[in-house]
Amino acid sequence: MKYNLIELYERAFGHTAVRGVGPLIPIGDATWPIPPYSVETERLVKDYRESMMGTPVMFPLKLDDYDMPNEPLVHVTGNKIIVKTQVAGVQGSVKELVSDDDYMVTIEGLIINEDGDDFPEEISRRIIEICQSPKSLKVQSDFLAMFDIHNLVIENYNFQGVTGNQNVQSYTINALSDRPLTLELKQK
Repeated sequence: MKYNLIELYERAFGHTAVRGVGPLIPIGDATWPIPPYSVETERLVKDYRESMMGTPVMFPLKLDDYDMPNEPLVHVTGNKIIVKTQVAGVQGSVKELVSDDDYMVTIEGLIINEDGDDFPEEISRRIIEICQSPKSLKVQSDFLAMFDIHNLVIENYNFQGVTGNQNVQSYTINALSDRPLTLELKQK
């Protein structure tokens, strides 16, 4: 069975894909356009994963050592922690940059039963199990690595069906970046 992932993502999350034509690279017997943001063409050609549509996957995502299906969309939001101090007689405020806050990471994906019309129960259960984990999770993604994100703590998650497809389940995971911290207890 063939699926139009662009259409399914649009129905599940409201995203509209913009298709651009860039330079082409040969992979197997076909050629695929390289998106403008790709700077590692040689690595992509040498070490790529193929999507359900037979196209190269730019940024596969592994969460808690599990390959997330169908190349979920990943959004990263960063904030800075800034202390603002009002000073009498001065328009505006004095700003002191304290630090960078945790990154907010949103993962939007689709779970599809490619073998029939039944609900994709096994994969859905595995992703629910990951979401319910009460610990920091290891995440592997070239995209998230650009932000030095290697661990996530899931804040909330949402599973919502896709209209017209009983064999497709959408999910959204909202998480915060996390860094392992080692504390030393010093005795006096």
